[in-house]
Amino acid sequence: HGDVYEIDPDLIAVLDEIEEIYPGVEGLFVAREVTVEVDGAPLSCRFYPVTRSAVKGLPEIRCGDWVAHRRTR
Repeated sequence: HGDVYEIDPDLIAVLDEIEEIYPGVEGLFVAREVTVEVDGAPLSCRFYPVTRSAVKGLPEIRCGDWVAHRRTR
């Protein structure tokens, strides 16, 4: 679950900087390319999930929707 935004490809480096994505450096986030379905059509997207080591020992949000999860707490 999430939001999809169209951005200029030149801004990917800016997003990587914001999320502290650096070659050869393991940080809080990783950059991933995925295909998602938007209005029934596949769309290539970049997203920044948290690294597994950053959430080790924390409960999984099984519904996959952090906003919905927070609303139930």
